[in-house]
Amino acid sequence: MPIVDDPHTFGRIAATNAISDIYAMGGKPIMAIAILGWPVNVLDAKVAQQVVEGGRAACQAAGIALAGGHSIDAPEPIFGLAVTGIVDVARVKKNSAAQVGCELFLTKPLGIGILTTAEKKGLLVAVQPDAVAAFRACAAQAGVEATAIGTLLPADRAHPLITVVT
Repeated sequence: MPIVDDPHTFGRIAATNAISDIYAMGGKPIMAIAILGWPVNVLDAKVAQQVVEGGRAACQAAGIALAGGHSIDAPEPIFGLAVTGIVDVARVKKNSAAQVGCELFLTKPLGIGILTTAEKKGLLVAVQPDAVAAFRACAAQAGVEATAIGTLLPADRAHPLITVVT
């Protein structure tokens, strides 16, 4: 799950990550269904609403409907989308088709996944406050570039689009 303090940003990042998978396969997303797990006795429902609104904003940016979803009581917050898209079967991009020479789009600096894991475990310390601030700013933009790349590249690409959005 995204590591951000803002619930709207949390929802937007999670949704954008799900939507970008359709673009990466050479497809066009058409709609999404949300799943929300929420600790109802611990966190205010208004915060959950902000998470869902962030997901809705990502869907609107992609031009698709958030067509419903399901919510459950959960020990910790979770949010994601099941995204449906359309792709020409003859042009579907698969990771198994990757080969030497394929472009690799890094949407964040390498090593962010390690920092994310450290942050989740409370082990990211401010030895270099500028580096920690840069990491947190980068985390807040997670997924945005992946969707942008997917919308800009031609649908007739011969090879898969591989994005790294840790």
